Amino acid sequence: MAFFKLKKKLVEGVDKILGKDKILEMIAPLPDVEKHNRFLFIGPHPDDIEIGAGATVCKIKRTNPKAQIKFLICTDGGAGTSDPTITGKEVADIRLKEAKESAEFLGVDLERLDFEDGAPYDENLLAKEIARVMYEFQPDVVFCPDPHLPTETHPDHLKCGRATNSALFIASFRIVAERNGLTFEQDKIKSSHIIAYYFTHRANTFVEFSDEDQMKQLQSFKIHKSQMRESLAETQALYFALRANRMGALAGVKQAEGFFIEAPMHQHCVTESNNW
Repeated sequence: MAFFKLKKKLVEGVDKILGKDKILEMIAPLPDVEKHNRFLFIGPHPDDIEIGAGATVCKIKRTNPKAQIKFLICTDGGAGTSDPTITGKEVADIRLKEAKESAEFLGVDLERLDFEDGAPYDENLLAKEIARVMYEFQPDVVFCPDPHLPTETHPDHLKCGRATNSALFIASFRIVAERNGLTFEQDKIKSSHIIAYYFTHRANTFVEFSDEDQMKQLQSFKIHKSQMRESLAETQALYFALRANRMGALAGVKQAEGFFIEAPMHQHCVTESNNW
């Protein structure tokens, strides 16, 4: 009993000196994503990755010659129009062409899945497809939209984030993969992945970037011509700048993109990591 009383006083004392949850943060620190080499960026639609994390993509490409970056787009983007005369298939074809041009401009690989934008597709099937790509590409860091963003109402964004969460576990365990109809060789399974959420309200990590990176992000976004009028592109550019300045202020730098990041040890049963 005396031991536990002493232990309690020790923990309380350290908490007073260092602040809430600092002990666990010291034991299980947040990873530095920029120190890794293989990055999988997952987007619900063509253009989402460029909007949510495009400057970070440009920063990684500029500063890390060893970096391997892949974009995975979950849906065909076929609902992204207000034109009553065009079909979903025609929109999807246009958006795939734009996505390929943007990926080539940024110097990244691209894969698009065939789930229909806005349709009631099975989230579990999406998770299995994402897990397959994770197994094949072997990323160190996986980026996706935050499925817990309180203001998000788009089903594709929510499904993409939740399916990526499920895919992390499917891709990490042979038997889990088998039970989901996938065949993964044990010695080729990467059992841990860092997750980084963009479009998030709870950023705990910030990636500083240059004016050059931001300009390239904006140029890549403008390649998705079907999704914007010129006035919208200007508004989006202003939003990029304001968001970058706000995130930079939080990080103590000129401009940055913010992400909620978890190392593998934070991804299961660790409630405190959301406070860091």
